[in-house]
Amino acid sequence: VLMNGIIVMRSVLEEKNSRVMEVMLATVTPKELMAGKIVGVGAVGLTQMAIWGIAATLFGGGALAAVGRMAEGVHFTPAMIIFFPVFYLLGYLLYAALSAALGAAVNSQEEAQQWQFFIIMPLMASMILMMPVFSSPNSTMAVVLSLVPFFAPVLMYMRIIAQQPPAWQIALCLALLIAAIYGAELGLGSAELIL
Repeated sequence: VLMNGIIVMRSVLEEKNSRVMEVMLATVTPKELMAGKIVGVGAVGLTQMAIWGIAATLFGGGALAAVGRMAEGVHFTPAMIIFFPVFYLLGYLLYAALSAALGAAVNSQEEAQQWQFFIIMPLMASMILMMPVFSSPNSTMAVVLSLVPFFAPVLMYMRIIAQQPPAWQIALCLALLIAAIYGAELGLGSAELIL
């Protein structure tokens, strides 16, 4: 999610600085251009993950068997398999929209690097909070933080892995995440005016 979001930001910034975007905007609207960029980089990210999964399956059979012996108590449930792509895609859409807005708002790579900290920080905080959430998935802290859209792609999925939360919490989390994506897209629309 983070790497692909940064790719979106750099792509927007590069096209903005090279004036390629002005030529492309002659044929498409800014919203279509940004949507195409976000969807295209997202497809590359999913393809990359699929290749990694296939390579791990083909070339890492012995290592997977060893990990399987170490993780005998871990059982994949249908919810884990279903919600991984859901939270990956929603998290990607949120962070890609924020990154694209940042790329449209700044004028140089150096300026973008200074500001991207504010986009990266929630993901870093989510990674730090993974173990407390995993060890106590129904604590007040875990429930509240997993409903915050910027933490939800990591922490709600961690709760699903640790212990299936109630369906209403997952539904509320998904609704809040979709609302945040919509808000980020509105912010992206404002950033498009800068272009």
